[in-house]
Amino acid sequence: GTHHHFCMELLKLQAGLDIVHVPYKGSAPAENDLIAGVIPTMFLPVHVALPKIKAGQIKVLGESLKERHPLFPDIPSLHEQGVTGYDVDLWIGVWAP
Repeated sequence: GTHHHFCMELLKLQAGLDIVHVPYKGSAPAENDLIAGVIPTMFLPVHVALPKIKAGQIKVLGESLKERHPLFPDIPSLHEQGVTGYDVDLWIGVWAP
């Protein structure tokens, strides 16, 4: 799984959710299925989600950080919504020796 998969697994565990992981060959097909309503939810990085939010294609259910994200001050964190202690920061970098 990817880091987004593990974020969802942690959310399932901490929130007591009963949802099934659906594997995809890449995030683009999953994003398309999210927009089409085939899957109910997924974790997306801000740079991927923002254009889809602005286009009205998706809505944010909660922030994975314990504090609200500066780009989404009106969106409560999952921690604020009752998933106590949920605090996941996703950061991807390019690394080289």
